[in-house]
Amino acid sequence: MPRSLGYVVVVLLALSNASTARRAAAVDSVWAYQGATGRMLYVPDAQGDRIMDFSGVGYRGRGVELIPPDVPTVTTVGPVAGDDTTTIQAAIDYVSNLPLGPDGFRGAVQLTAGDFDIATQLDISASGVVLRGVGRDAGGGTVLHARGTSQRALINVGGSGSQSLIGSTRNMIDKTVPVGATSFRVDSTVGFAVGDTVRVERPSTANWISDLGMDMIPPRSDGGTVQQWQPGTLNIRFDRVITRIEGNRIFLDAPLANAFEQRYGGGTIKRYSWNGRIENVGVENLRAESDFASDTDENHAWDFVSISAAQDVWVRGTTSAYFAGSAVVSNPSAKWVTVDDAVNLDPKSQITGERRYTFDLSGQLDFVTNSEANSGRHDFVNNSTRPPGPHVFHRSVAHNALDESGPHQRWATGSLFDNIVIEGDQINVRNRGNFGTGHGWAGANMVVWNSTADSFIIQNPPTAQNWLVGSTGALVNDATFGPQPLGYVDSLNQPVAVESLYEAQLADSADIREMHWTAPDGDWTAPGSWQAGLAPGVYTVAHRDYLVGDIDGFAYDGVTSVDNPAIDSAWASYVATSTGQPIVGFDDIAGGTSVAFTITHVLDPGERVINGSLALSMKTGGGLATDDFVRLFDGDPSHQQTFAALGWSGSVNSTDAFVGLLDLGNNLASLQSGAVNVQVSGDTGVDWAIYQVSVAKAIGDASGAAAVIDNNGTARIGTDVGTVGALVVGSDMTGGMLSLDSLGRLDVAGPLVLNSTGTLQFEINASGQAGEIHVSGAAALAGALSVTLADGYAPVPGDQFTLLTAGGGLIGAFANAQLPAAPADGVWELGTDGFSLFIELFQSADFNLDRSVDRQDLSAWTTSFGMEEAAHEDGDANGDGLVDGDDFLAWQRQFGPTFASTVNASGSMRVPEPSAEWISGLLAAVLPTAAGMRRRWSKQTQISQFSRRQRGLQWNSRANER
Repeated sequence: MPRSLGYVVVVLLALSNASTARRAAAVDSVWAYQGATGRMLYVPDAQGDRIMDFSGVGYRGRGVELIPPDVPTVTTVGPVAGDDTTTIQAAIDYVSNLPLGPDGFRGAVQLTAGDFDIATQLDISASGVVLRGVGRDAGGGTVLHARGTSQRALINVGGSGSQSLIGSTRNMIDKTVPVGATSFRVDSTVGFAVGDTVRVERPSTANWISDLGMDMIPPRSDGGTVQQWQPGTLNIRFDRVITRIEGNRIFLDAPLANAFEQRYGGGTIKRYSWNGRIENVGVENLRAESDFASDTDENHAWDFVSISAAQDVWVRGTTSAYFAGSAVVSNPSAKWVTVDDAVNLDPKSQITGERRYTFDLSGQLDFVTNSEANSGRHDFVNNSTRPPGPHVFHRSVAHNALDESGPHQRWATGSLFDNIVIEGDQINVRNRGNFGTGHGWAGANMVVWNSTADSFIIQNPPTAQNWLVGSTGALVNDATFGPQPLGYVDSLNQPVAVESLYEAQLADSADIREMHWTAPDGDWTAPGSWQAGLAPGVYTVAHRDYLVGDIDGFAYDGVTSVDNPAIDSAWASYVATSTGQPIVGFDDIAGGTSVAFTITHVLDPGERVINGSLALSMKTGGGLATDDFVRLFDGDPSHQQTFAALGWSGSVNSTDAFVGLLDLGNNLASLQSGAVNVQVSGDTGVDWAIYQVSVAKAIGDASGAAAVIDNNGTARIGTDVGTVGALVVGSDMTGGMLSLDSLGRLDVAGPLVLNSTGTLQFEINASGQAGEIHVSGAAALAGALSVTLADGYAPVPGDQFTLLTAGGGLIGAFANAQLPAAPADGVWELGTDGFSLFIELFQSADFNLDRSVDRQDLSAWTTSFGMEEAAHEDGDANGDGLVDGDDFLAWQRQFGPTFASTVNASGSMRVPEPSAEWISGLLAAVLPTAAGMRRRWSKQTQISQFSRRQRGLQWNSRANER
């Protein structure tokens, strides 16, 4: 089974209750929350800016998921006497000269346990090279000692050169491309193709700098140098890949972390190449310590790992100690760097500026997780000028922090601080004014999510914003550089329900390998019975956004502009007829109108919309919006909602734009055409709309997926439906039944989990036909079993069926088993060999289940005669719980060597009979002791009637109910 399937099942079983409990104890953020489909929804502000999708950070854009667990070792190096630099570097160079494998790697240099002295620096300058130790313990691990007094990085990961721009420059034509957007319109897409690497550049114009106030940074009181921001020196350059082109709209692989506005020069896109950039490099499982002469000594190694001109790099499982600068620094030319489980200890330096930036993400799309800083100054930081996001700091802690974490200087954009703990200081996103040499606005469009610090300074710069969500600590209104706008503060000191924004977004963008059943009752093969209409399979997911209109504060630009959006003719006719109001486009707030338009987008063959939302920026012309409504799709009354029902009535006003978000997750069927009709009726005008959708497309069959039958539904299988990767029936919160008729078959490549809320139902029929599940892995059983008879099937003793096989064994116990009614003188019994589950019809007097009614069975009856609460094996042939004369008569009728019936010449059934003398003697011996035996057995616990054949599996119900 693929590793991801195991993860799916483990998470489903182990975490569902915990996540539900957390959600019940928290509140939803007003800016980002899970909608009807369980996927994230994002509420823009009046400028269209929204919390962006941070999921594309780290190694190969998937955090830690895709880091190889163990790149093969090519060469092993142990310590030598004296300096080890030359020996290790020679090994790195040797591997660097090997050919790249199909996985993008050449191999690993394995360092043994021991102490290695490094007098200068180790350089990794080729793709596909991993430097690995055996562990980071000071004793028994791999320890690199940075010897000497030079300030340097101990390990340098770096390629060469820079971006080489190719082809024509194309211009954005939207008035504003908002924060978080992954698409925009350009004046021409000629020369662009899916897969192109591109630079998306935002200029730094004089009017933008002036509007920020960064051309008037106040002087320092100590007379130190202050550099005013200069036009053209702070251009933001986003390194992206084109994923899709629709008409004149280009889609990117990651969101833009800053708005692009025509009033500030708009933006451009241009292709590039970079032959010298290296990739697929790792540093892992080792410890590094710098020499130092005193606690304030600075004549020693500065950084542990420095990364430049490289992408898809990881540092994991490391400990660094005594370095003055950073444990890991991702420089501006680095991209897709992951730092996982890195610990930095006891820096040695002066405690002043330009020191102790423990984890410095100054590249692009970088990720720090599960890491620890100690006694740093700026522990989780974007330090360079204008580092473009997204970046993510995730589930990490700073102990004894000596200064703030957060963006440091000159307009870093788009970092997420997700479950970050700062002990002893702050997380700040603020105007730093004349700090340093004129840091000014340190960061924009940052998110601090469910984090903890002593306090926070979160301010909104002109043209941008910052979010503080669900975080714990004091909120400081700092006015060091004059009054500053407060950032968007949401749920201060109360964590929000989405515990980790990054993790929720990562899950949303992951391939879908887990399908949940949603129909009350339906056929396994019907896609509409599964969540989001996706039948079991493996699906890739893409998020797309479409801006309709322009973001300009209700400024109408004429009949040929985007303020007159396209509208389906039939929809226009319906709206006009149904309301009697004139149809208008955007920016009209005269009132008494219907704003109507149609959003169209392309769905490729095989794509299906699995989540959607529509944001509308609205304002009235002075009238009340109480009776206004939104209608979507068609004339179905259920698709019309009043502002009052939506909770918008008190928010839509004539002064400020209000942005309302419609969750379309309950209307997925209406989203599959690629067109969405919209009407806003009454006294409300619309400035713009943003339509966000997630689409799924199959990339693999069901053998790579987990199917979950829950939501109290019943999934029915009536044929061979092939293979699913894993199967879960019932969840912690809701039940589910999987029912197979006698022709139904399901193969499971991995495990089967039958939770206590789940039921497996099998139908059996003549000629050995039965519903069957064949599991390659283990089958964990805790729920119910039900076996039914096909119509017209008349079972006879000897009929046997295999219901379930599990190559990894049957584990656990059915909570109960409901077996079909048995014919007269018959009893159904379940059995197992530990790997298969059988059901067989026995003669009711075959108490020892050896398929022969004989004197051994009579002996069982004799021994237990008079027992109450008896089981079948005790001699209870008729299932009434008593061992009595009726059971003896059953034995007498069935007495014979085998199940086979004996038919006389006339065709009637002949039942062999023991001699009358033998029976009389037997009864005489048994009857005098009946009363005593009844008393003795009634005091004992009933033995499960299944125990003879289960070999470890126990069921808590009788199987021979008739």
